[in-house]
Amino acid sequence: MLYETVVVSNVDVGKRLREIDQSKVESLSGSMSIVGLLSPIIAYSPNGETLDLVAGAHRLAAAKKLGWETIDAYIMEGEELHAQLAEVDENLMRSELTPTEYAEHIQRRQEIWEAMYDQSGQVVPVESKREDGKGHRHEGFAESTAKATGKSKKDTNRASKRAREVCQQARDLIRGTKLDTGAFLDGLVKQDLSDEDQVQYVNDALEARADTERRKELAEEEKTRKESAKALRCESRAECINFLHEKTTAREWSYLIDLIDRSGGSISANSLRDWEQPDYSRGLSNG
Repeated sequence: MLYETVVVSNVDVGKRLREIDQSKVESLSGSMSIVGLLSPIIAYSPNGETLDLVAGAHRLAAAKKLGWETIDAYIMEGEELHAQLAEVDENLMRSELTPTEYAEHIQRRQEIWEAMYDQSGQVVPVESKREDGKGHRHEGFAESTAKATGKSKKDTNRASKRAREVCQQARDLIRGTKLDTGAFLDGLVKQDLSDEDQVQYVNDALEARADTERRKELAEEEKTRKESAKALRCESRAECINFLHEKTTAREWSYLIDLIDRSGGSISANSLRDWEQPDYSRGLSNG
């Protein structure tokens, strides 16, 4: 790869496998404004003139936000499939991918990987133990992916199965929701449903999740309401006691406590309402 400084506006972002996260762009732009670009973007030049972004979409977006005219870049040359593979591997090595996104990246990687073998005229090795007739072992897709991304062959095969057996429409519904977990995807695979039934299954699960979340919200609202009511009662009780304490003598205070004890420990507001309103012009004794 060549290392160059390129014009930001000349780099074509194109359709990305991973959506731009604006919060990450904000964070990166803040960092880049202070320390600059620590890791160059990677671009592919199919004809030696145009530049297609391979990796670094967030860095490029942050540079645009900062008004940078140029940015450091590694320039890939050669086959476009290699550039596409590099983009996929760049994303696969990151931790932000959800299980659905990871499965779709694995699926795309396998498509590119098989296309590269087809172009070279070789037989696509389905299993890593398969030999080419000369005693040389072919490297299988899972093994190749594990070497490129640092993930295990088991993870690769499991993600590949999720992408292969969960239809696109169901994955679109799942992606980014609380159902976007490995456990849910594996459970959906085990259902062995048609594409239409998969979509219905996901919709039902999303509705159930929404109902559960709403019940939780209502329970939290009720809890907050009760806590507020309890706090108000405590505050009013304290204010009532303080009022009586300020308006009575020590003897009257003791007598009041004795009367409350004999009445069972409390006197309701309705009990007071049954009595004629006192003549406030006389006031209460102090002491």
